[in-house]
Amino acid sequence: VSRCPYCDFNSVADGSAPQARYISALSAEAACIVRSERLNRPIASIYIGGGTPSLFSPKAVGRILDTIKASFSSLYAPSIEITIEVNPDSATLERLQGYMDVGVNRLSIGMQSFNNRILKTLGRPHTAQEALAVYDFGRKAGFRNIGIDLIFGVSGQTMKDWMSDVRQVIDLGPEHISLYGLTIEEGTAYARLYKDSRLVKLSEELEIEMYSAAVSRFKDAGWTHYEISNLSRPGFKSVHNSAYWHGGDYIGIGAGAHSYLSEPDWGRRWWNLASPQAYMTAMETRTNGRAGTETLTEEEAVTETVMLRLRALETGMDNAAFQERFGKSIKEALPAWNSLAANGLIEDTGKSLRLTAKGVLISNEVFLRLKGV
Repeated sequence: VSRCPYCDFNSVADGSAPQARYISALSAEAACIVRSERLNRPIASIYIGGGTPSLFSPKAVGRILDTIKASFSSLYAPSIEITIEVNPDSATLERLQGYMDVGVNRLSIGMQSFNNRILKTLGRPHTAQEALAVYDFGRKAGFRNIGIDLIFGVSGQTMKDWMSDVRQVIDLGPEHISLYGLTIEEGTAYARLYKDSRLVKLSEELEIEMYSAAVSRFKDAGWTHYEISNLSRPGFKSVHNSAYWHGGDYIGIGAGAHSYLSEPDWGRRWWNLASPQAYMTAMETRTNGRAGTETLTEEEAVTETVMLRLRALETGMDNAAFQERFGKSIKEALPAWNSLAANGLIEDTGKSLRLTAKGVLISNEVFLRLKGV
């Protein structure tokens, strides 16, 4: 297992975390959270992600799900969306069937591209043929809810390359599609290559053109563009990710996991030790594996609430809900409102604040201005 050169997510390339010991640590953390946090909302989704979770055997995944169900029994709803991220190089038909058998009902496949040259540039270990095969395995295993991730803006990628990937996804017909523009994050191999002028980044204009063309084609083919980076078939929006965009509470367990609770006050978040070894040791010798905690200020809560809600294109930020929580209007709370509206990037429909079509295309700039950067 290796780390992709563009990835800054928490992952470990040496496979040194023993599954039994790691699951015991997860169980201990879940029990700790139940004791220390006042949780009263039913669980809507479970997402097994980060690194390459499909390296975990179905038996191990089953134990993880049993741990969650036992620990949060009073909050466990009967119809929960349970997703596992899989990479084409580590998912076999037998393994996917095993995941289905232990309760997983949704796959998120990190395909990224169907072009072997682009996959090589991304440092992905799988081939286009393997990407197609794992999708077929998912259908044969019985999954009726499959999401595919694609990446655009890759060095050397042309519009022709990108639209070929788009057509391939349309032909496959997954229930969910995620489109991610390649970003160069500090501390990654890509950042070092870019700094040394050995990696050429595509122009912002071409990336916008790629994004717009893909969204248009997918919408014409029957998918709904419900979030900046995501499209779905009717009835197949990602329950898990939608919770983030609508300010829902979430609990993360495991190395590098993040959690957020909207109460008390303006909200609180915490995050775990990134190293699996350090995390397991902490859970064996301490009451938790946390690396840090943060209590949000009202100003931080205002900005974060609006930024997340704006990502949800169908609803945006509800004016009444904002007024109820913060005791002021969005326009009063956000100094950047007037200039963003004047530039045609956001609009007030009367009921909610939303990104305009122009604002969606440069949403990162909109969010930076909302933060006062």
